[in-house]
Amino acid sequence: MAQTFVPGFLRHEFWLNKTRAQVEAGTAGTATTDGVDLTRFEAPANTGINNYAQRVSGFFVPQVSGNYVFFANSDDDSDLFLSTDNTPANKRLIAQESGWSNPDQWLAVGGGSTVAQKRSDTFTDPVTLTQPFASGIPLVAGSHYYIEDVMHQGGGGDNLGATYKLVGDPDPANERRPSSPTR
Repeated sequence: MAQTFVPGFLRHEFWLNKTRAQVEAGTAGTATTDGVDLTRFEAPANTGINNYAQRVSGFFVPQVSGNYVFFANSDDDSDLFLSTDNTPANKRLIAQESGWSNPDQWLAVGGGSTVAQKRSDTFTDPVTLTQPFASGIPLVAGSHYYIEDVMHQGGGGDNLGATYKLVGDPDPANERRPSSPTR
């Protein structure tokens, strides 16, 4: 999967009748639709389409150096990844929506989710059972960090979004639109 930096835009890929696990494993095949068309880290919500997977990806370019906290939100489940640099090969799982939540519910949950897993500073890695980002994720201003969110939609409502803050800043309010990760 090639990535090109397009300031202010994110790539949005959509696979009908595929799962999040297939997309993450690289076995989903060619996306049903694929475009660099999102201006916010947010996929279209409540589309009325069921049984699909989607991926939003691009580059997070911090405006200031510091330790960051990222938040995941989706309906249904999703995995939020951030790379240590500008390459997808170095991405790490930093937060998850394990069930579902309504749009823009950064600090609230719906079915089967926990707020702790949705935010990177309290996220427990399911493999190591550690909280690797408890102090935040250190990022350097102006650097490009590959970011990716992969979501599965079973049925009912659907949404996908991510946002962030610096450690020490107030948490995002529920119902607040997600921040754009690119400059």
